[in-house]
Amino acid sequence: MLVEEHPERERIALEILGSLLTSRGHEVLLSHTFAIESDYRRFLPDLVVDNVSDSLGHYMGKLSMLTKRQRNINLVWEQMFNPLSLFRFRLDDEVASRLVDGRIAWGDAGRRILQMENPKIDHTRLRACGSIKHAVHDFYAGLEPQALMNLYPFPFHQFERRVLLIDSFPAAHWDLDALREMRGDLPLCYGFEACQYISDLKNKVLSFYEYIAAKHPKWLFILRLHPTKVVGYEREFASFAAMPNVVVNWEGSIDPLIRLADLVIAARSGALVDAYFANVPGLNLALDRHATRAAGITLTAEERFAQTLPLDDGWVQSLEPFLEPASLPERDAWANDWFSSRGIRTFHSVIAFLEEIAERPALPKQPSIRSLLDARVVNRLTRHRLRLLGLKRRRGSVRIDSFDYSALRDLLLEEVKDCKDSDTHGLPAH
Repeated sequence: MLVEEHPERERIALEILGSLLTSRGHEVLLSHTFAIESDYRRFLPDLVVDNVSDSLGHYMGKLSMLTKRQRNINLVWEQMFNPLSLFRFRLDDEVASRLVDGRIAWGDAGRRILQMENPKIDHTRLRACGSIKHAVHDFYAGLEPQALMNLYPFPFHQFERRVLLIDSFPAAHWDLDALREMRGDLPLCYGFEACQYISDLKNKVLSFYEYIAAKHPKWLFILRLHPTKVVGYEREFASFAAMPNVVVNWEGSIDPLIRLADLVIAARSGALVDAYFANVPGLNLALDRHATRAAGITLTAEERFAQTLPLDDGWVQSLEPFLEPASLPERDAWANDWFSSRGIRTFHSVIAFLEEIAERPALPKQPSIRSLLDARVVNRLTRHRLRLLGLKRRRGSVRIDSFDYSALRDLLLEEVKDCKDSDTHGLPAH
């Protein structure tokens, strides 16, 4: 059972993984985090591949139904570490030693950090397999741009250039006062400072987007909303979206839009990494003189993959100089350490690890009684039991992605069939 959390980020990669698993004789069900309980009872999987990468409460609130005959793999989707998000990849000691049968890191750098952060984990159950999220870009390389354009109702051909703007500011909406009170709480170290920076940066970025779109009336600007946005979030972008050369998008995989772009502009976003793998120039927006950035608190690994444009003072008059990839010699070495394999080889590596874990003895799937009495664990278990009984809403106010992924999936699966283990077409040389 392959479990997705955000279809915009994960659906296509999991569809490809599922197709390759099926071709090897495995029965596969693609589930998602809101249907995991009902799908589990319907499918009774031998192996669950999920994105559980947090606390014991997080694990028990999703996978407490697993028995010791069953196994689970922790397939992490976001591994660019920074002080704000590092805690998300540090497993509770009991989760690491008694519950998670296997854990996939993208590359050796991630594997080393996971070993350091999770000393109780059996290191033979931790494998650097590459990132299937980024490996998908290998298959996009063989597709014609028009085939990707047909997926969207955008006036691509009416404009000379296409610029993809990334909304990467969900933390700007966090409760800063609550974060300020969390001093000494290690999992959210620098949480207040980082979120304050993101909030200040967002205000500058929105003004910059309007300014630069007005400077380039013959260019199409596509604003991509973050997948975690709740209903009504787009109101913040209403004035920008009303401009004649701007469209707003939030459904479907972001990868086709990155492939079609002449430039990707973001701030501290994983989309800059995707742009690197798609051979598309990326531009990272920042406030270089902000106190938290000057202290090094808000720097993120994603920023290594793009040239940085400070927004502290005056703004550039044109984006033309940024239409060629910036020369960043250290970037390729960084990518090698973080991402290991490429293309179809990444999927084969993940499958080999899944099959290995499926043959190994399962962990006991039973945390200690003391851990189960923790208030956060009790709360998550209670919510889980209510969902099992159908007494609790399965979705909150988050909008449901209704994009038809089937056309994109079929296009990419044709490319997958043509790939061999040695294929690296369309990817940067490392």
